[in-house]
Amino acid sequence: MKYFDQAETWLGWKGPLVRALTLGIVNPQQMVDDEVKKSLTEYQSTLQVSLWWVSVQIGTRLLFGLTLWAVWAVHHYLI
Repeated sequence: MKYFDQAETWLGWKGPLVRALTLGIVNPQQMVDDEVKKSLTEYQSTLQVSLWWVSVQIGTRLLFGLTLWAVWAVHHYLI
């Protein structure tokens, strides 16, 4: 969050000033855009891994529940 606050500051009045003083060589807006894209890419991979593990948990719980139900049904059928 700290970096986003810094980025907001640089995109305010300082960004155009730095760009003008460096004759367009340093573009704070482009630098901020690159950092945001990099951060979103990292979040995307984390989200994909998290969703994969949630899917595994759901599948395991369903399998366990169906196994319990099947054991109960077979047990009552055999008695």
